[in-house]
Amino acid sequence: MFSLPRLAMLIVPLVALGPTSRADFFGMDVAGMEAVGNIGDSGNSVRYINMTPFATVHSISWQDVTVESFDPSWLSEVVFSFSDSTGANFWEFSIVSINESGTHTSSGVVNAGSALVSGGPFQLQADGLLRLEVFDLYTDIDGAADAVISAGTFNVSVVPEPGSIALLCSIGLCGLFYRAPRQSA
Repeated sequence: MFSLPRLAMLIVPLVALGPTSRADFFGMDVAGMEAVGNIGDSGNSVRYINMTPFATVHSISWQDVTVESFDPSWLSEVVFSFSDSTGANFWEFSIVSINESGTHTSSGVVNAGSALVSGGPFQLQADGLLRLEVFDLYTDIDGAADAVISAGTFNVSVVPEPGSIALLCSIGLCGLFYRAPRQSA
């Protein structure tokens, strides 16, 4: 038979699992970002957002993102690259499929397994930083931006890493088997 303290030691960690298994959402304003050349070009705009350390990127949505590309660059050549702080783990995708210059506003979502995404679900590093770089597949205009993002927001959904869940469960299980020393009379 379980005593009330032992039952509490089991229930408290299990109740704590609810908040650790939910998705967290982080927003990033992308207005003013520029794509000058291919990924890694020093002229490309890069932004970082502090997120949950070791979290897994679950989905990325965008709302009213306006992309303007300048001739001869095409809208479809503008790519958004989301990665961990090392750049080794990433998702890359274009939000416009129009093969011409101009301006286009788009809203949408990508998640694991989406045909739009190059790369795959990835885990952030211990620093919890998510890196966003906007780039153009080709450097069409030397010394100037091929494209500018004039408005919009990206929202990133992450799921906290499972190690904290395992720790809470192990604490609860240890509590089940804890026996208080008997006091002698």
